Amino acid sequence: MPRGTRLDNQTKNEAYQDGSGRLVTRQALEAAVYRAIDLLNETLAASQQVAKSPHTILGNRGGRLDSMALVNLMVFVEDAIFSELGREVDLIGAERLRPEDLKTVETLIDALARILSD
Repeated sequence: MPRGTRLDNQTKNEAYQDGSGRLVTRQALEAAVYRAIDLLNETLAASQQVAKSPHTILGNRGGRLDSMALVNLMVFVEDAIFSELGREVDLIGAERLRPEDLKTVETLIDALARILSD
């Protein structure tokens, strides 16, 4: 199967074959992002904490995160992906994330799927 091939088009159960040939499920990406949100929330005041929902707005208008919190979230996501999926990913320096990728938790998960399947 070619690298980066989408294996299943079911929204919640999507799986991707990453560049090393390992399967990465959407559920695993979601768990890694939610773990990162938990870590971020430990650093934020109660009024600034981020809900673990696909529809939570992150970086666009109406989002709760300032630029520093968004950078921290990306670092936590990188760490969670490495810990849980064994993959190194550079979300800050590689310029692989587009502004629209940070609109919501769901768009972030979609972007991670895209990046890991490249």
